[in-house]
Amino acid sequence: MSEIVKIKFGNKDLIIKPADKKGSVRILGVWFNAYNRREHVIAQIREEVRNCCETMILRKKLSDKQMSFIFNVLIIPKIEYHAQMIILTEEECNSLIAPFRMLYKNKIGLARTAPNALMHTREFYNLKNFSDNQLQAKITNFIIQINDNNELGQVTRIRLYNLQELLLLVDDPLSSLTVNDIIRYKKIFRAQLRNSFLIENILLMKSHGFDVKNNNNSTKNLMKVPGGNVRIKDIIDSENNRKIKKEIYDKLSHGLAKNLKGTDIKPVAVDPLSWKSFVAVVGSNSKVIYGKKYNTMNGWIIMEHFEVLSNPMDMSIVMRKCEGCALNERDKLSNEYLYKNSSCLLASRTDCTFYLENIKNSKGILMKSSESYIITEFIQEHFEDGSVINSGTENIEGLAGINIYDNEHNFIDEMYFSIENWISPIKAETAAFLIALIIAFNVENVKIFTDSENVYRKYYNIVKENSIYGARKILKEENNIYMWALIRQMLVKDKIIVPTLIKIKAHADNVYHNLLDKNIKEKYGDLDRVYSINVNYSNIDDINYVVIWNNIVIEKRLRHFIRQYTDVRNFEQFLNLQRNAKYRKNQIDWYITFEYLKEKEGALVTSLWTSKRRRKKMQKLIEEIPTIEHCKKSLFDLFKDWKCPRCEKKKETFNHVWRCKSQKKMMMLITKNSFEFLFKEISDLNCYEIKKEEFLKFFQEKTYCILSEDTDNLTFIDVIKGLFPLDITKFLIDIKINKDHRMALSVSFLEYVYDETFKIWEDRCEVEIKKEKAFRINRAKKMSTKSYDPEYKNRLDGLTTPLYNRAEGLLAGIYFNKKPLDFTVFVNRIMFSFF
Repeated sequence: MSEIVKIKFGNKDLIIKPADKKGSVRILGVWFNAYNRREHVIAQIREEVRNCCETMILRKKLSDKQMSFIFNVLIIPKIEYHAQMIILTEEECNSLIAPFRMLYKNKIGLARTAPNALMHTREFYNLKNFSDNQLQAKITNFIIQINDNNELGQVTRIRLYNLQELLLLVDDPLSSLTVNDIIRYKKIFRAQLRNSFLIENILLMKSHGFDVKNNNNSTKNLMKVPGGNVRIKDIIDSENNRKIKKEIYDKLSHGLAKNLKGTDIKPVAVDPLSWKSFVAVVGSNSKVIYGKKYNTMNGWIIMEHFEVLSNPMDMSIVMRKCEGCALNERDKLSNEYLYKNSSCLLASRTDCTFYLENIKNSKGILMKSSESYIITEFIQEHFEDGSVINSGTENIEGLAGINIYDNEHNFIDEMYFSIENWISPIKAETAAFLIALIIAFNVENVKIFTDSENVYRKYYNIVKENSIYGARKILKEENNIYMWALIRQMLVKDKIIVPTLIKIKAHADNVYHNLLDKNIKEKYGDLDRVYSINVNYSNIDDINYVVIWNNIVIEKRLRHFIRQYTDVRNFEQFLNLQRNAKYRKNQIDWYITFEYLKEKEGALVTSLWTSKRRRKKMQKLIEEIPTIEHCKKSLFDLFKDWKCPRCEKKKETFNHVWRCKSQKKMMMLITKNSFEFLFKEISDLNCYEIKKEEFLKFFQEKTYCILSEDTDNLTFIDVIKGLFPLDITKFLIDIKINKDHRMALSVSFLEYVYDETFKIWEDRCEVEIKKEKAFRINRAKKMSTKSYDPEYKNRLDGLTTPLYNRAEGLLAGIYFNKKPLDFTVFVNRIMFSFF
């Protein structure tokens, strides 16, 4: 390539200097490289993080919330924009964010051994992770891209066809490729798939349980390869540079050849040097002669004759190499065109001989059908309603119902049906409205009555706008996105007769609606006589691919769902830490713990004092207060032989701080006073009647009231860490304490425990400081004598297998309408029922 390229544009001469192989070109702030190199973009991201650390954070007094805000709001969007065209691995994301994460821990006063999951969990420090943000942005944009019906979508589909042809897939790569397939293909096609944006997006999506279902019948048929019993990929030796396996090569060369018939034929003269092998020519007796391309010469093709064994009407042709017949013209051919032995050769003109192409499919026909009831003219009014019972439990049920009346309010018919997954009153109401629209399809003078404000508002917004939504807008709907896409299509594109929707007040004096509500409640006891509705979304024109997760259709705003997935996964990573093994077996009210860590601050309120206090609470929660044993992790040589500074007898672990004999009486008093404080707080409300003797008796034999070490049960040491036993919450519910009071009482209880035990820790620190001064240990000496416990890594090697790794919080929310954190209780109870 020359140094410069000159282009004449009208009267102007433009001089363009091509970028070198390693160089990149910037378009609208995004850098592109012709060879899919990512080094330049990764260097930009690293520079952004470095600038943030050095100019924004390093020399400024900032609270934890301020640092999280700066990073989440200023840095993350920049990096998301720069990295639009590349996919980073998990290791690369961790490497890029590591400098900021280290600075963050240092600024708030946490040790660098503090788990990263603590930083990125939404309920703790809520520091966005590059990998989480990439997952949200890339999957959302990729789904919008493959659903686009304009130029972007067309280019994407062409690239999907190219990928399918490269990998010899019989179906759409989006649905047929698995994670293991992609890993294997990347090893085989190192050059072609290196940093491939398409393949990396599919890998990112499927490695987290996300998938797509082809919703476009025409695209689905075009990408489906009809064939025989042998697939091309099955005869390829993937370990040997994709050469045909020898035993199958022998069969193809001397035995049978299958799966060759196509519907699109081209003369050999169009491309004589094509890689395609099998050809066909019409003989003198109008019989089709099949063969394999042997050689070409000056407008002629020499072909090896193959005999047809299959029926001409079969979908596939099965042929066998001819061993010699009357068509053989080998003796008439010049030796210069013969290079290997063949029993039967014949020559034909290239313009009369045609390639047999195994094309993917002929043009598909999109069949649309809508089944609806035939409604007689006198049907005038539909009452629809939906309800949910046992929400948040495994016994959850959602029903929707429709009652149909004529204009004289004479009852005509009724219909009741259940809903599955994403069960909520809003979905039940929306499903009832959708079915009502289908029943009233193109019937005049129809009135539909509903008590749902959500359905009423959305319906008239569609009627007023009267415009088609693209995939981008559809995927941004809050809930039931595909149901509303169907409703929108019926109203706007199919131009059905628009019924009148009337909003009635819920649980008012409307006799017909109250009767429907009563009937729905009665149907919960007779579910065998209720329809099960399965909505088919294949007729939505603007959706080519429906997004699924764990084989469940995602019916809410896509990016919000992925963000919820990453939030639950981060909390799972925190629970999977070895230090939290006990809490995977015991029921903790995490909502109380998180409220306790908030320090009664609003989302946009912060101070250095609350930031410091929250850090101290976090240190207790993860058992990383600076005890002697904890200091040995990084200052082993300095504290190698040190014991507890108060008793000088035992190793000072986190548990020993509270169980040291020198503080035994004080700790027993704190334990007793803590529960008396809780009783006093309840009594001060003057709303609830409970006797002190009954209250204290309930807690008398509970393990969380005892100051002990226990690997299986909760103890008072766990309460000191800020963990609130779910058993106490249930007790407060049993004595009829409302939710707001329950939250305030529980947090006050934990705050009291924190304040009282902090005095114990302060006294211990004063003793430790005096001892360090006696040994002339100061900050400078600690910084200069870093050393590590050689046995520390060995203790980490025995970690148990993580219990949570499937985002159970989301699954419980989809199936049972549970809150995300309720999955810890649900999984524990299910797990123990097996043992």
